[in-house]
Parts: sequence; structure tokens; C-alpha cells
Amino acid sequence: DLLVGVAGPITGPNAAFGAQLQKGAEQAVADINAAGGINGEQVKLTIGDDVSDPKQGISVANKFVGDGVKFVVGHFNSGVSIPASEVYAENGILEITPAATNPQFTERGLW
Repeated sequence: DLLVGVAGPITGPNAAFGAQLQKGAEQAVADINAAGGINGEQVKLTIGDDVSDPKQGISVANKFVGDGVKFVVGHFNSGVSIPASEVYAENGILEITPAATNPQFTERGLW
């Protein structure tokens, strides 16, 4: 199986955005798996709740590393994506953010 992490504010003041992120990822994975997966492997999701907090985002990133995640969709907030991306880059995990647009995140050239 291919383990994909989804990270965002599942709870807290931005939980509505986190719910959209989670539901969108779940639907995409259902569609991918129904079509045979990726190179024959089924995709599984693990969800990380960063509560829109940078310290919690780092905690989620470290958990994903320990779980063997290879690809992350998230984080929602730039202020969380920036510190979490350091953990991902150090561990060879690709991160695609659906919403973080701060130039400090996008211009670093980690990938």
C-alpha cells in the first residue's frame, strides 16, 4: 500500500477548511483505488490534525515520518506548512499544499 498523509486543521478555528481537505482527499483516494490504485498499489490515508498551529504541525510531520508516509497533502496554513516542510524535506517526503501561498514557503526550492 501507498501511505499518503493529509494534514490540516481538522479541529480548531479553521476546522471547516480541514474538513474540506479531508473529504476531498478521501474522495480522490476512493476514485484512485476504484481504478486499480497506483502501479497496482492501493492508496491509504492517514489524517493529521495540526489545529492551524505550527508546533502541532511539526508534531504531525514527525508522526508521518514515523508512520512511513511518502507523500503529504497539506498543510492548509502557510505558518504551519513552513516549519513542517523542513521535517518533510529532511526525510524525503514530498509535500503538496492546497492553500499555503506565503512566498517564504513557495520560494525556498525544497523540491
